[in-house]
Amino acid sequence: MWPTLVRCGPVSLSSYGAILAVAFLVAIGVAAHVTKRTLRDVSPLSHTAVMDWGGWVILGGILGGRFLYVVLNWEL
Repeated sequence: MWPTLVRCGPVSLSSYGAILAVAFLVAIGVAAHVTKRTLRDVSPLSHTAVMDWGGWVILGGILGGRFLYVVLNWEL
């Protein structure tokens, strides 16, 4: 696997970041599909609510992971 997929000046796209983004999008898509097709009578969430919550979950996961990394690697 290449560490860097695309480099455009000072901005680069790493392969890990690209795969992680694809995994997040696939997981949200699968959750929305399951909610729309199989859980429509059971779940109070709609297709759009799952998509909205997915964005917030991604943001919280990234920020929470970064916060935990900083806390665990804090050097005074």
